[in-house]
Amino acid sequence: MPTYYKDSNYTKAILVAISNEFTRYEKDCANTQNELTFYSASNTLDRYERDFVLPISNNYENSYRISKMLSKLRGKGIITEQVIKDIAKSFSNGEVEVSTIPIEYTLIIKFTGVMGIPPNLNDLKEILETLKAADWKIVYEYTYNTYGILGAQTNEALSNFTHEELTTHKF
Repeated sequence: MPTYYKDSNYTKAILVAISNEFTRYEKDCANTQNELTFYSASNTLDRYERDFVLPISNNYENSYRISKMLSKLRGKGIITEQVIKDIAKSFSNGEVEVSTIPIEYTLIIKFTGVMGIPPNLNDLKEILETLKAADWKIVYEYTYNTYGILGAQTNEALSNFTHEELTTHKF
C-alpha cells in the first residue's frame, strides 16, 4: 500500500474491519475442522450420538459423551474378552479383569483398579448389553475394603472417614 494510506483514518478503519473478519473466518474454519470428528466436536455431539445410536445426553460433559462413543466404536466387530476389558477399562478409569464361564454363558467383569462401584456403571451396562450375545449374562464384581484391611488401621485414623469412604478408600 502507498505510504500516504498510513495516515488515513478511513484506511485504518477498513484494515481493522478486514483484519477482524479474517480472524473470525480463521476461528470459524478451526471450529468447522474440530466438528468433523467426534473426538474434537462440541456443537455437533448430538448428531454423532444419533449416528452411534446412543441416547442424547446433553446433561453430561463433552468428554464423557465422547468416551461413550469411543466405547461403542471399540465394541464394533468381533467381541472378545480383550474388547470387553478395554471398554470396561475406559468407563471405570482403572484396571478390570474379565473372565468367562462358557458352560453357564456368563461373563464376569471385576473392577480391580477402582474401589466400589464405578460412577458411570449404568452407561457401561448399556453399552455391553448392546454388544453381547443375547444368551450371555454379565456379572459385575466390585472390590471393597474388608474388616481385615481396616483392622490394621487405628480407630483415630478411621474416625476421619464416613462409612462409604471406609469401604472404598485405598489404605
